[in-house]
Amino acid sequence: MITALFHVAFLFEVILPLDAMRGGLPAVLAVVLGSIALSRVDRPRLIALATYLVSVGVIVTLARGPGLPLGSMDASASGAAGAMRLPVTDVLFLVPACVFGFLLCPYLDLTFHRARQDLPGVWSRWGFGLGFGVLFLAMILFTPMYASLFEPHWVGPGVRPAALVAGAVLVHLAAQSAATISFHMRALLGTGHRGAWWAVAALLLGVVAYTFLPRAGAPTPPALSDPDERLIWYRVFMSFYGLVFPAYVWLVAIPTADGHSGTSGRRGQRKLVVLLVSCALAAPCFWVGFIERQTWWLGPGMAIVLFARMLVRSRPTEPSGAIASR
Repeated sequence: MITALFHVAFLFEVILPLDAMRGGLPAVLAVVLGSIALSRVDRPRLIALATYLVSVGVIVTLARGPGLPLGSMDASASGAAGAMRLPVTDVLFLVPACVFGFLLCPYLDLTFHRARQDLPGVWSRWGFGLGFGVLFLAMILFTPMYASLFEPHWVGPGVRPAALVAGAVLVHLAAQSAATISFHMRALLGTGHRGAWWAVAALLLGVVAYTFLPRAGAPTPPALSDPDERLIWYRVFMSFYGLVFPAYVWLVAIPTADGHSGTSGRRGQRKLVVLLVSCALAAPCFWVGFIERQTWWLGPGMAIVLFARMLVRSRPTEPSGAIASR
């Protein structure tokens, strides 16, 4: 659900401003509502193939087109881009947090589980490896080709990218977001839990509220030191994937030495308490590290979560049978 909400926010906060409000709102609403409708279509492989072909077409367009050279930006955009870059030493502190989230978040992804269950035997491993390690990685590596389109002042009075380039990137982003929302909503509704429909209703309500309710244009607090406030909400969303979700897998889902996993019994309740306390203690470190860009704070934040694992291990004074019975 968080992934679907993230893409909805991405559409409104990134794609819509890039279009300079020229018919962008109906297009964004069509992507959101269309992806929810698409989630009820039982042709996931066809949808995935069509989406990937669209993105490959965009890659070819950018490779053969005028591109987005940084040198063509106006002075204000170039200065803002330079101010946002972190020194290499600061980036090193980001690596453990990024690896932590990238390795553990897939275990909570229903779409990954469904893909593995739909393939027999060794093909499930090949499918996951190919999809996650090749196709998905290719989309990540494709990002630098159009990254400069997101500089803060492209939609201002400065130099604009070519219409063909901007249009191709918008099509790529819209197609990827629509497919991602549809796959996650399909997986969510496929659980058979009645709360899934409440989640869909909440998503639609959020879209309506975001579209029609007036929003105050409050300035970005200087302490956050970002020239573009879109990056702030983006990093806040990333906190789920950098802290909350991987911490849950690390402290609750991964079995202990005696085989206990999950939230069942007293052990499970204790794990949840440890999870909540460790996240509460680590969250300020992650805020300062990611939002306020003092990345060395990520070191103590990661240490809190990693060492919290010691508090969920089986106690040696308890017989393993008694623990298992809980």
